[in-house]
Amino acid sequence: MPTLRDILDQRVREADSSLYEDLGNQRVRCFSCGHCCPIPEGQAGVCKVRFNRGGTLYVPWGYTAGMQCDPIEKKPFFHAYPGALAYSFGMLGCDLHCAYCQNWVTSQALRDPEAVSPPVTVSPEALVRDALDQGAKVLVSTYNEPLITSEWAVAIFKEAKAAGLVTGFVSNGNGTPQVLDFIRPWIDLYKVDLKSFDDRHYHELGGRIGPILDSIRRIYSMGLWLEIVTLLIPGFNDSEDELRKLTEFVVSVSPDIPWHVTAFHGDYKMNEPRDTTPIERQAKPRGDRRPQDGKLRSRHAIQRRQRYVE
Repeated sequence: MPTLRDILDQRVREADSSLYEDLGNQRVRCFSCGHCCPIPEGQAGVCKVRFNRGGTLYVPWGYTAGMQCDPIEKKPFFHAYPGALAYSFGMLGCDLHCAYCQNWVTSQALRDPEAVSPPVTVSPEALVRDALDQGAKVLVSTYNEPLITSEWAVAIFKEAKAAGLVTGFVSNGNGTPQVLDFIRPWIDLYKVDLKSFDDRHYHELGGRIGPILDSIRRIYSMGLWLEIVTLLIPGFNDSEDELRKLTEFVVSVSPDIPWHVTAFHGDYKMNEPRDTTPIERQAKPRGDRRPQDGKLRSRHAIQRRQRYVE
C-alpha cells in the first residue's frame, strides 16, 4: 500500500525557475520560504514537500487537502470585503512546527505520522468553478503554509482572477523577496500570523523572526491589503514588553494595518496553559488605529468582538 509520501511524490511539477537556484553537484537552494534551504539530491527541504530530484526542485501540484466556504471574517480579514464569502483551499506541509497548530492535520503531514489528510486530485478550473457556485467573492490559500505551495496557488489564482475573484494568502509570513515577487501579480490580500516578537520563541516554532518582519514590510510596500494576527498564549508571548514591541513594529510599518488579537485554546501538542480570556489589558497598541479582538473558539461557540482603540 503506497504511503502518503509515495502519493505526494507523484503529484508534483518542477518549481518555478525564480524560486530556486543551482548550487552545483546536484544541490539546489529553494527560495519559497525564509529558510532558503540548500537541498541535496534526493532530499526535501524543511517543509518536507519541496524536494530535489536529480538536481531539479519539485513542488506540490494538482491536489487539495481541504476546501471550505466561510465568511471572510473567519480568515480573519475584517476590513476587506466585509460580509463576503471566502472560499479556502489548502495543501500539505509547513515550514514551521507550532505545537499549538489548529491545522496540524494538514500542516504537519509528513512530519507527524498522526497527521493524515488524504489529498484530493483537482484542477484550478474546478476549484474556481466550485468557489463561484458557492457564491464566494474571495479565494484564499490557507490550512497549510501557502508560500511553500506558491506555484499551485498562482495557477489557481490566475483562473480566479480571470473569473473576477479576489485572491489571498493566510500565511505565517516567513517569505523571501523572490517568492513575494512571484505571487505579487496574482494576489490581493495577505494575512500574516505574527506569532511572537521574540526570536527565541520563533526558534521554538522552527523559524526566525527576521524573515517574517522583512516580509511584513515588503508585503505592505508592494501595495497588498495586509492584516496581521497574533494568537495570544499566556506565558509565551503575552508579556507587556513583548506586546509593546510588537505593536510598535506594526505601527512603524503603518498605523492603518489591522491587528487581530486571537485567543488561545489548547490544541495539537499544547493543551496548557489555560485558554486566553477576553482581551482587555493586552490590546493597548502604541498608535495602532485598528486593533481587533479576535476569535475565541470553544466546543460550543465562536465569539468575536470588535474594538477600535485610538
